[in-house]
Amino acid sequence: GLGVAGLSTAATMTVTDISTPLNRASTFAPMMSGFSAGTALGPALGGVLVDQLGINPTFYLVGVSYILLAAINKALLDETQAKPMEFPWQNLSSSTSIATAKKEKSIKDAFQSALGQWVPLLSEAPVRNVCIMQA
Repeated sequence: GLGVAGLSTAATMTVTDISTPLNRASTFAPMMSGFSAGTALGPALGGVLVDQLGINPTFYLVGVSYILLAAINKALLDETQAKPMEFPWQNLSSSTSIATAKKEKSIKDAFQSALGQWVPLLSEAPVRNVCIMQA
């Protein structure tokens, strides 16, 4: 669900940052093959783990694995795109957006800024209800 969406988005952005237009397809191929293999083999492996360990330990194992991998990635991987970036949701015609664009120097900063824009949007009941129904 949400974890896989974040993982695939982050992986796609990282591969895009470290590749060139000439080698992008060959750089994406191993990552997409891994995602496809995980989609195909994950349920089988999950079924074996549930049979051997039970349902609760399997979920704990997967959750702890994701937390450990996130910590390892944070410790070992550097930001791949160091230059300031412009994002589609930024309206560069206003002075506040220009100031925001200058502050956002990494994908993490841009992600936090994008999440912050949801707060006033979700304060409106109709929008919040539609989001809850779609979740």
